[in-house]
Amino acid sequence: MKKTNHTPAYRIAVSIPASLFPAPTKITGMSYRPIAAVALVLLLTCGKAMGQSFANFQWLPSGGASVGAVKTIIMTGGTGAIIAGTAGNGIYRSTDVGASWNSTGLAGERVLCMNQLDSSDILAGTLNGLFVSTDDGASWSPSSLGEYTVQCIAGSGSDIYVGTYSAGVFHSTDAGSTWKAISDSMPSYNGAARASINAVVIEGNTLIVGTNAGVYFTTDNGTNWIFDGMTNQYITDLSIQPTGSGSWKLFAGTYNGVYVSENTDSNWAVRNSGLLDSAVTSINVSGSTIYAATEGGLFKSLDGGGSWTTTNFGTTSPFVTSVAVSDTSVIAGTAGSGIFLSTDGVNWIAVNSNIRGSSVAGFADAGSRVYAATSGGVFFSPDTGRTWTPASNGITNPQVTAIAANGNYLYAGTSLGMFVSTNNGSTWSPVDSLATRTFTAIAATGSLVLAGTSAGIYRSTDGGVTWTLSDSGLTNLSISGFAVTDAGIFTGTNGGGVFMSTDNGLTWKAMVGGLSNLSVTCLAAYGSSLYAGTAKGPFLSTSGGTPWSAIITGLNNNAITSMTATGTYLFAGTPAGVYLSVNNGDNWVALSDGQYLDNANVLSVTTAGSEIFAGTEGSGIWRGSLNDITGIVASTTTVPTEYSLAQSYPNPFNPTTVIQYHLSAAGRVTLDVYDVLGRKVATLVDGRQSAGEHSVVFNGSGLASGVYFYVMKAGNFSQARKMVFIK
Repeated sequence: MKKTNHTPAYRIAVSIPASLFPAPTKITGMSYRPIAAVALVLLLTCGKAMGQSFANFQWLPSGGASVGAVKTIIMTGGTGAIIAGTAGNGIYRSTDVGASWNSTGLAGERVLCMNQLDSSDILAGTLNGLFVSTDDGASWSPSSLGEYTVQCIAGSGSDIYVGTYSAGVFHSTDAGSTWKAISDSMPSYNGAARASINAVVIEGNTLIVGTNAGVYFTTDNGTNWIFDGMTNQYITDLSIQPTGSGSWKLFAGTYNGVYVSENTDSNWAVRNSGLLDSAVTSINVSGSTIYAATEGGLFKSLDGGGSWTTTNFGTTSPFVTSVAVSDTSVIAGTAGSGIFLSTDGVNWIAVNSNIRGSSVAGFADAGSRVYAATSGGVFFSPDTGRTWTPASNGITNPQVTAIAANGNYLYAGTSLGMFVSTNNGSTWSPVDSLATRTFTAIAATGSLVLAGTSAGIYRSTDGGVTWTLSDSGLTNLSISGFAVTDAGIFTGTNGGGVFMSTDNGLTWKAMVGGLSNLSVTCLAAYGSSLYAGTAKGPFLSTSGGTPWSAIITGLNNNAITSMTATGTYLFAGTPAGVYLSVNNGDNWVALSDGQYLDNANVLSVTTAGSEIFAGTEGSGIWRGSLNDITGIVASTTTVPTEYSLAQSYPNPFNPTTVIQYHLSAAGRVTLDVYDVLGRKVATLVDGRQSAGEHSVVFNGSGLASGVYFYVMKAGNFSQARKMVFIK
């Protein structure tokens, strides 16, 4: 006979505080059914409950694998692979000219430098030591040097030199098998700590190092060191340009620009003409061309540093951290705007756009393209979020805080100025009259454009050519969002609630009836419904902006940062991920795949086609398919004849359980959870709800195992039930 496993019965004796059971006018009992039948009703019966999980839904990083902020980059001489060392994400490798990237190891490591030696081995210096790859960067192993912070590497034959943060220079004569410190005789920095070695280069028998206190060189392998000038200059990088007959020029990148010396003659000349940013992070010589990476872009010189011209990446002058040159290409890594490649030094393409490391303030759906406003400029995706391309040429402020699309026009508001594009974001022109404004929201319809700022609304009726201040009737000028409906245009404010205009933004009227929180963070409209997000949860109006009713059931974190609606789906971005409602806000559940975005601060949310996009603070854009949202059904439209509170399922639970209840009439509902001592541990519902069947998910994560009680009050009805949490 087959043995059947049974769920054990839990019998727990507790003392129940009387305060949990106020005298009810009417208490409705439950008809109990087998557990399997209850599960079937919850998961399959149309109109019965909102599911608590999404087995098929998955959040994916939008744009694919991203290397993040790049600290150092090389192109190998073996397979021609591009190797990118990142500032905290290890090493990434591309073998298809940047079309795709794979993590090759050192996860979580801050990579500071890389170099390919004559032996074809690649060395990588990190915060925690020196690593070596013998397979063209596909895998990495620790070297025998030890756990020093390695900041620079140079090699010639079997000789390898590495510079460290505080332990000086090390030399290996056997391709890295053994090491010897060779900088003990180097003068100390300011008479105290050993100098930080930031750059090292070799020319013949001369070894030259750049430090945080100038340039030093040795011709006897470290027995004697000679100070080569540049007193108190912080050297970031060094590069050598041969000039024939055994002579050469030494270029030094510093926080004060580029300096040039003939051989090691200690006579340094500044070469900054045309170099708009003097903070040089990397310098590289290729023949007669010198490249200088700076915090304000990439510059190049064709006359030995006599004059410099800037490189146009097609994005806002990025913080360039590294530059590498091969016989056919130049590649530049940035601190957050991606990796750029050029085959002629003039025209550049993005081979990795680091939208993953950005904060994303908003989206604009322009039909065949989706645009994103990020802390690294404007990006667009032509393939519903699979790839993203920078599109900020002409935008002088990378902090893009609002974006809108309208026909052939694009509008981008930044923390300092407004920009307009008429060619799909290829180029942007500034709006001179709004150059000093900080923008928070933009709405565009027809020839009308409204731009919200921290000091009022600006209005244009000619597509953004001319602008006038339009704040008549506004009692609060801090604008947080817009919504355009058939009834009129609505704007949310940070402290004054919601205002409505019926004359295309000329005048405004307050619409705050029932809006118990006037700090509105966002607005969204769908059909006849208008939604307002606040720091205390969302509100709904179905009658043109007043009255408002709270719709917060199931929102574990009531703060709302953004909202959008499509079909039967209503989405809300919060500091704890994305929440979904399928019944106009009566109930909410976390749109979670159990792995990503569960605790992310979601600043913006939108839908395009069959995709949902979530823009986060510091983690870029994530996407998911609307087709994968399963197990969610709306509350029934059949009005129950009486109030009731069902037993939670599952019970016992870990860590979530669904609580279902019936309302025979619309009204204010509260549903609270208490421990056995009568202390309130959670409020699951507190607001007005429609008549019908409702459900809410309770998550016990963070609580101790034990018995808890949930108490529902609606009108004159109240009831309490017990549930058991077992970790």
